[in-house]
Amino acid sequence: MGIPVPFGELAAVQHNARAWATAIVGTDGEVSAPPNPQEAAVVEPHIYSGIAAFDVWLLNIDRTDANLIWTPDVGLWAIDHEQCFNGVDPRHPNALRGVENSTHRSQVYREVTPSAELLGWWTGLIFSQGKRWVDAACDAAYQRKLASKAHIDQYRRFLHHRTLNIVFLSAHTYNLEVPDLFGQNIPGSRAD
Repeated sequence: MGIPVPFGELAAVQHNARAWATAIVGTDGEVSAPPNPQEAAVVEPHIYSGIAAFDVWLLNIDRTDANLIWTPDVGLWAIDHEQCFNGVDPRHPNALRGVENSTHRSQVYREVTPSAELLGWWTGLIFSQGKRWVDAACDAAYQRKLASKAHIDQYRRFLHHRTLNIVFLSAHTYNLEVPDLFGQNIPGSRAD
């Protein structure tokens, strides 16, 4: 998608649970403090808006300033995505049923709303490329045996639905009118 997230790998953690583990991002061995959202939105508006679009798409209900890292030499990075998909337990067979159209405005975006213009750019990118990204990620997850085919298909359906509706989900989440995001060039419209 193009937003910076630290490289990582699936790891076994407490009680044989799986978690995505990444290296700590910092400089000179110091872990960076969470950024001030107002500063992050001004210094890195394109990335801040991209993370906001990502969170709408994946229904991340837990984006706080502690789930962002910013340093002048590294930039703004998104971390801690464990509450994506509405924070539901992914092992439950019907975990995503009924939340396909849900929206949630996380704490960090209540403090500083992303730029409508940049949010529109990212939302258009998700609309045009999201299905391909979802299919590639789901296929890789299946090949790596990270979940059963039934669970992966559940996520695939959920994300395909949200990809097709990303414009309206973003507008609703951030209390914007669709033309605020795209002017007259609305993805998925007959004029597009």
